[in-house]
Amino acid sequence: MGRKVAGPKPGGSRYYVPTAFNNNEDPDPIRVEIKDPTEAEKRRLTLLQTELGFQNGEIARDENGSPQINVTLEAMANYQKEAVLSHVVSVENYEVRGVQIVDGETLAEHGETEILAEVALEITTGLSLEASEKKQSSALSNSKTRKNKRSNGIAKSAKLRDSISQETATA
Repeated sequence: MGRKVAGPKPGGSRYYVPTAFNNNEDPDPIRVEIKDPTEAEKRRLTLLQTELGFQNGEIARDENGSPQINVTLEAMANYQKEAVLSHVVSVENYEVRGVQIVDGETLAEHGETEILAEVALEITTGLSLEASEKKQSSALSNSKTRKNKRSNGIAKSAKLRDSISQETATA
């Protein structure tokens, strides 16, 4: 076999524990049961993240004649909602302002934006592979992390050597 892609089996379900709000450190964390999408379903969800640009009632095109694609907050919200509605089977241990979040429908309607976005991303990427599916990487030899003095965010604390280049702003 030339290529084998690891990850969750399409159509199967698995539990995911979101990390937003340090949920993964909670003794009784939010758990989301996800029905994993096929590659075709992932492509359909990915397309929902963008919109075609329009100008004067027609599809806007770039200098090469390709359609202009826009990423908007509305498109991202639609993608997240559709991903959750289509692929969240159940939700455990989650309540928002008196509403029990128990499935994709209640998560899409009442879930916090951070949880909704994280779950939608997990549905389309499957980044939380099982430990046995993750590649083991060894530390690079002779690699050292460069230590830089960081500014505390107050302009006078930043020193000239903290900057990569010297630029002067003018009116």
